[in-house]
Formats: sequence, C-alpha cells, structure tokens
Amino acid sequence: MGFFENKEETKTKLAEAHKYVKTIHVNSNKELDIAIADEMKTRIIKDIKFHPTGTAITIIYDVWAEKARNEKENSKEIEL
Repeated sequence: MGFFENKEETKTKLAEAHKYVKTIHVNSNKELDIAIADEMKTRIIKDIKFHPTGTAITIIYDVWAEKARNEKENSKEIEL
C-alpha cells in the first residue's frame, strides 16, 4: 500500500479479499480451535495455512462450493 493510496479503495479491496481469505491471530491452541469452529459454522473452508510464527492462520474459503450451495438453497425456495 502506497502513501497516496485511496483509503476507500483499500477498504473495498479488503472487503473483496475477505470473500476468499481471512487471517486470524491466536495466542493458544484453544483459541485456534474456537476460531476455526466459528468459521466453519458460516463458511466452507477449502484450506488452512499455518504461519511459521505459530500465532496466525490463514483460512482459504471455497467460494465456488459456497456459491453452489447458495444457488441450491435459493432454488429450493423458488420451487415452493
């Protein structure tokens, strides 16, 4: 990010990025388990990458699977 970059544009890019990936910082394995479980309740996870420091993980979402699920759920509502 450059010094002259538009802050609104950065917010938009970050919002777009969170559709596909999210980085979570944790202090313990308990926090890690809770964070992953919370994400699994609402999103379909494709992969989890552990950072070498051990205090952060990056969750990669399976956006195509989520899209297919949403389309299937929406089509059920339409059929009724």
